[in-house]
Amino acid sequence: MAMRYIQIFSLFFLLLLTQPALSFAQGTRIQVALSEQNVYLDEVLYLTYSISGNSSGVRMQQPRLDDFTLLGTPHQSTSYEVVVVNGNMSRETITNFTYALRAKRTGTFRIQGAGVRTQSGQTINAAAATVTVKPGKRSQRTIEDEFAELDRRQQQMAQQMRDMMRGMDPEPAPQRQPQANYQDFTLDKIDNNIFLKAEVDNLNPVVGEQVNVTYKLYTRLQMNMRPVALPQLNGFWAQDQEITDPGTPHQENYKGKVYNVFTLRKTALFPQQSGTLRLDPFKASGWVNVFERGNGGYYEQKVNKELASDVVQLSVAPLPEPDASFSNGVGNFTISSQVSQTQLSTDDVIQLVFTVTGTGNLGLITAPRLALPPGLSAVDPEIKDNIAEIMPKLEGTRQFTYNITADTAGTYNIPEIAFTYFDVGTKVYKTLKTQAFTVNVRQGSNNKPSGNAGNNTEMRDIHPIQTGIPGFNGSGTYALHQWYYWLVFSLPLMAIAGLLFAGKRKRGMRNTLYQPAANKIAEKRLGAAKEALGKQQITLFYEEISKAIWLYLSDQLGIPLSNLNKVSVVEALRSRHFPEQTIESTLQHIEDCELALYTPSAGQQQQQALDKAIALIAALENQFNQKS
Repeated sequence: MAMRYIQIFSLFFLLLLTQPALSFAQGTRIQVALSEQNVYLDEVLYLTYSISGNSSGVRMQQPRLDDFTLLGTPHQSTSYEVVVVNGNMSRETITNFTYALRAKRTGTFRIQGAGVRTQSGQTINAAAATVTVKPGKRSQRTIEDEFAELDRRQQQMAQQMRDMMRGMDPEPAPQRQPQANYQDFTLDKIDNNIFLKAEVDNLNPVVGEQVNVTYKLYTRLQMNMRPVALPQLNGFWAQDQEITDPGTPHQENYKGKVYNVFTLRKTALFPQQSGTLRLDPFKASGWVNVFERGNGGYYEQKVNKELASDVVQLSVAPLPEPDASFSNGVGNFTISSQVSQTQLSTDDVIQLVFTVTGTGNLGLITAPRLALPPGLSAVDPEIKDNIAEIMPKLEGTRQFTYNITADTAGTYNIPEIAFTYFDVGTKVYKTLKTQAFTVNVRQGSNNKPSGNAGNNTEMRDIHPIQTGIPGFNGSGTYALHQWYYWLVFSLPLMAIAGLLFAGKRKRGMRNTLYQPAANKIAEKRLGAAKEALGKQQITLFYEEISKAIWLYLSDQLGIPLSNLNKVSVVEALRSRHFPEQTIESTLQHIEDCELALYTPSAGQQQQQALDKAIALIAALENQFNQKS
């Protein structure tokens, strides 16, 4: 029996020893750390509080920072560690709050007053942190370098939490004092700490002159935002500049305050009409962390926020009256031309390549007029663009390839080509000219003969006039009794029946066999989008889908690219009495592709975007076929 009591007493004693450790392991703990114990007056100091244990639902009580300037709201992150107590393994959450500070004066300061309030209302105070601020200049490190240390500091704090001795009592709570800096980040001042801004480099262009607009998000607060509406850009031809690493901010000093700045969109605009043109707002929506005052201190509060950039108006001046050779080019250009061969036969095709090189509205330059001599002919040229840069100046080449054929043998002179553009630097028109080419054409084997062909009567358009009265050698039978009479009589009836049958067959096969040029262009772009998706080239993927829809609509509706926008598409579809549901679906898919360029989605959503584009073009094709 005595042995049994000893066992029970030992077990009870063991429980007494382990109970504090179990309770503390499940409780909430807070630790403080500084990036440096000694800093210069102009250096940035990082103060980090790490909350571990039962951190669910706790609220951070902010430290008193009377002697420091707070450079933004705390940067919050979460890490995890595995805790083993009495052989039981569990995962523990560590929440880090890191403050970027700059001292207001030199001296030794104690930072205190921080703590957490649990769901049960208990307040757990953090120990004070002591730092010495020395006079002197700030180090050469940039603000970007300093903010890059945040993650490293938080990882260091997580390691310190794992090494911290269990059961250490926190320092007693100091007496509360008036707090500074937090009032700059309260809800009533949120518009001063987060906003969207449109930067435009030219508010007074001429028609066709490049205008660069950059949309930026400025913030001093912790936030999560995504674009919800992009500017319509009606009246402009636009080219978007790809943004590398759009989720990475940089720092800017704006009106005396340092902001984290995210570049959302960079676009080169080319106004297509004179007058006042409007840049609609860029809109974003999400949540923002601000401070609120309560229980004698400040606490973070998450609030919903919608942002919109200001409307920007451009005053666009018209171009002077141009001459007949104006190419629609506005910028600074040079030209060149070459022919594939100068010695050929009537069976061959000459390729004349005319190239425009320079900066400006290359995509809007029209094909120059080719004045060929009689005997030479050409179809509309093939156009190929090669864009090297978009901003600050759209730079590259536009190439026109003319396929020229000769009807008869001989020597021909292809005259020089005149190219006129508006020089934005000198504000005058300039005309450039290419060289002329001489080509020698010999008679081919499969072409029409030259003008000196023989006098074979069968090849002549005009035959000799036959004189005299033709003899009548008939047998005296009436035409009604001749077989050719009934053949001639039945030919019109057979023609009508054939036309009716052909029309019915055409209607029946239209949806399966007929593919207009617009549909082929769309298929090519959608194929390129599918290939880009397979290579995970997400930006190219959405660009190809957008181009597939725009080029299809341009071809089917007969709208030139220079006038192609959402307004012109809607007007053209309504004039053809398309259902409003189809119009809304078309616009929605275009906007979804535009938004996706700035808010990348998962692979499943990208596949859905491709499927929707295919279904949309198929639905539009059916509508066009029904109305044709």
